[in-house]
Amino acid sequence: MAFNHIAFLLGLALAALGALGVWARTACGKWLTAFPRHRKWAIALAIVNTAWAAWWIQQLPLGRFAWVQPWVWWLAIGVCWLTVRYMDELLAPRMLGGLLLLLAVPILNATRWHPSPWRLIVPVLVYVWVVWGMWLMLSPYRFRHTVEWFQAAPWRHRCCCGSAMGVGGAIVLLALFVY
Repeated sequence: MAFNHIAFLLGLALAALGALGVWARTACGKWLTAFPRHRKWAIALAIVNTAWAAWWIQQLPLGRFAWVQPWVWWLAIGVCWLTVRYMDELLAPRMLGGLLLLLAVPILNATRWHPSPWRLIVPVLVYVWVVWGMWLMLSPYRFRHTVEWFQAAPWRHRCCCGSAMGVGGAIVLLALFVY
């Protein structure tokens, strides 16, 4: 996928999430508060993350470990089941962090060779969410603390969601007219 398409989708998603947070503040707050313990979201994200990681392992030249490749999908099913079964405590934020880490790779690969100096805006955003993804995987309980801080003051919620809308809109405009 071309970088301008990826940037457009990224900006659109960010602006939509910001708009959703501004216009449905209470519903957004309830959903974010319930997310860390939401089993269905945790299972869905675990399946997506495990399948994506298994697909990448299938594509890699593993050299001495090429004998593993025929077994990757079976191992992935086992790993996914074990993860959901035995690591269910705050699994949804952990899997969200893993998804953020997995999403960063194709975006950074598409950004790498684009000639515009404005392309660096997207990698900065991606590296911020990579750090956030690692933070969620290592200490998922902080997701709840962040949501509590975020929801504590209405102005803080509006400011954060409005900033997301603004950054998303700026990335959409860059994707349409610069990239």
